Amino acid sequence: MPVAVDRLGRNPFTPDFDVPPPVLAGREKELKILSQMATDLDTGSNVRSIVLYGPRGNGKTALLNSSDRYKPRRTRIRIVQTLAQALRSPQDLADVLLEKTGPSKAGLSKVGGSLKVLGVGVSAERQNTDSHDAVGTDAVVQSLTKRRKFSSPTILMLDEAHDLDREVGRMALAIASRMKAEKTPFGLVLSGTPGIRRRLAEFDNWFIESAQLVRVSRLDNEATRKALFEPFGNAGCTIELTKDEMDRVLEWTQNYPYFIQELGSMLFSAAKAKGENRITGDLLPIAKREFDLATEQMYGQRIDEIVRRGLIKPALAVAKASLDGAGSVSRKDLYNSVGKCSDSRSPQDILDEFIDLGFISMSAKSSQRYDAGIPSLMNNIVSKEGDLPT
Repeated sequence: MPVAVDRLGRNPFTPDFDVPPPVLAGREKELKILSQMATDLDTGSNVRSIVLYGPRGNGKTALLNSSDRYKPRRTRIRIVQTLAQALRSPQDLADVLLEKTGPSKAGLSKVGGSLKVLGVGVSAERQNTDSHDAVGTDAVVQSLTKRRKFSSPTILMLDEAHDLDREVGRMALAIASRMKAEKTPFGLVLSGTPGIRRRLAEFDNWFIESAQLVRVSRLDNEATRKALFEPFGNAGCTIELTKDEMDRVLEWTQNYPYFIQELGSMLFSAAKAKGENRITGDLLPIAKREFDLATEQMYGQRIDEIVRRGLIKPALAVAKASLDGAGSVSRKDLYNSVGKCSDSRSPQDILDEFIDLGFISMSAKSSQRYDAGIPSLMNNIVSKEGDLPT
């Protein structure tokens, strides 16, 4: 039996929520907004805060991690980036901004259930047990404005900010406001699921009204095509698929950035295993089997989240309504659907939880319509209705 020849190098796709994709496609608008903030700060101008929001897996963290695409060359800008859940007290925020815990760029990865932040593993559930005195907004602002070490324009990026601690959030907003009053270039970027808007409104209604809200959603067809197929060419692997085969592969991704990385990785691995440096139609069934297993596992995790929250009945109702509406449903119809499933929670409270989970998201076309977060998840949950603990 002939031995497969390894004609390919490293897999260019890394299906991880924290890693920038090999080709960041379809994010020109978001990159332009981040680039404008960085450029304005570099020239000493004040800037609006930015809130990036969208369901999980749509590439918000990958966007933040692509600073080479929005940070001006030869700039003095300092980017301080970390996970919001790792900041359990105002002191933690102060330590990160004043670089008392390591370098200013955070390592945004989860290791063994802990969050690896600034080179230090910090449990997301830990309580603040530091013995040093609590620091206030005034002291942080004074250090940032007076000390030469921190005199560069600064962008504070808090990822997963839908879980931002109340006091930490208020302090971050206060620092941003005070820095602007001091005419010191400082930008604040908060990123999270659609629930971030409601969370930030708890801190300061005016902030969420004045910030620049940037929706990060699924890609369009052309961006999906570029994100999926271009990395193969860059890795020396040719695409030898018919138009129908390419269209079928693109349809599998549902324009969902995480699925694009999963499927791309599996297609590359299938070619590598056969010693090929081309993607051909006979590889598609191999990759599709692996892809279906991965998506089924992810769907199972999403459904488990819904079950644990006691929302499986309204989830089924929402899924059926979404399927009836070809992936989009009005707020009125959703209210009618979920209102019949719970006596203890209001329809809006249930919808808010589904938005936080990324099960549904507000339509970009109308504030009175909602889209499926992942369309095929709706089919999946309906197909399991008889096996679910309703």
